[in-house]
Amino acid sequence: MRSIANSIMVCALLTTGALSIAHAHGRHVMGRVIGLGPGQVQVRTTDEQTLTLILTQDTKVRATQGSEGAETLQVGDRLVADVVEEQGRLVAREIRFSRAHQKKEP
Repeated sequence: MRSIANSIMVCALLTTGALSIAHAHGRHVMGRVIGLGPGQVQVRTTDEQTLTLILTQDTKVRATQGSEGAETLQVGDRLVADVVEEQGRLVAREIRFSRAHQKKEP
């Protein structure tokens, strides 16, 4: 019984380490969409930087409400993007976004 528990623990540690290594070269960008263009999204980050994220055919774009595709992004949407730096540009691998809540008028 003890050897089974140890085996499970070793497998869990190895898997966690592999996931960390695979994600080590990327970074997360959090902020609001402030501009959209062909193949790119401008984002104002939570620390007030303006970044341009490059979209490729491999970029996955998902909304919290279930819609998919870069064409569903709108200015004002909140997003979290997994990006990697390639040739001095931030290339988005995955973007998850949600609509900004609009204030109801009294």
